[in-house]
Amino acid sequence: MYKLWDLAWTTALIYLFETYTPELYIEDFTEVSNGYLHRLSSVTLREITIRTYLAVASMSIPYLTLRAAHNTAGFLAVVCGDSPAGWRPLYGGIKEAYTMRRFYGNFWHSLMRKAFTVHAFVILNNVLGLPRSSRFSRPLIIIATFMISALLHIAAAPDVPLRCSVMPQMRYYLSVATAIFAEDQIIRLYMLATSKKSEGSNGTRPLEGDTVKSLSSAKTTTALRSNGSMAKLRTSKRTQPSSTDEILESRELAEQNRVEDSIGLKWRIVGYCWVAAFCVWASSKLVYSTQQCLFTT
Repeated sequence: MYKLWDLAWTTALIYLFETYTPELYIEDFTEVSNGYLHRLSSVTLREITIRTYLAVASMSIPYLTLRAAHNTAGFLAVVCGDSPAGWRPLYGGIKEAYTMRRFYGNFWHSLMRKAFTVHAFVILNNVLGLPRSSRFSRPLIIIATFMISALLHIAAAPDVPLRCSVMPQMRYYLSVATAIFAEDQIIRLYMLATSKKSEGSNGTRPLEGDTVKSLSSAKTTTALRSNGSMAKLRTSKRTQPSSTDEILESRELAEQNRVEDSIGLKWRIVGYCWVAAFCVWASSKLVYSTQQCLFTT
């Protein structure tokens, strides 16, 4: 019944988006500059409405379509005897999307995420020979992942000429990667400031370097000796980070997630507003640049 209800409201919203659209003219795209942050004082209410609608529609229609298709396939599979446990929700909760990293990491569908990330990792580490564990690996993998996603979206729209799709898609996904990187730096600065404050109050220092590595190895060895299992030892060696940098990076990511999870409602509201504003800005620029190219060439 849940799948049927979910299918009903997603289909209804798709119908509303397709039926009730603002009346658009070529002049709406050709007579304005794509960039608008530098001319906010001259932006008309009509342009704001069109940009907001196009941004919301360009993200909502794929979301609703994929969700409806997933629910339809899941309902038919369960009717035919498949286990409902095999048809988990395709998307996460929207309440998790209070940063761009959480928007794509926790809320948006993960159908291609692992494929993109693995290929980005192979390109950067195996082909280009970049270090497996360094402070630059994570942002570079994020950028490469979104660039691969851009290439997929370009290939998925063969009716749009390459001259009108390559640069808009690349700029859009590069801006998303940049936003995620900027968020991470802000959160990292906050973590650094709070850790120094905590260090000053209790006279302790955060663990780092060989200390982290030694403690991690000690804890692992103690746990394995208590179990007396060589099989678990082999598994542990595969799953443990391979260097101090990776231990620190894993620890830092875990701490960042803990900080994000613990922020109060006020800052989450600020985060929701930031994500909504960024999506309207970036998505509308993508749509406008594509349409301007199609109408002027």
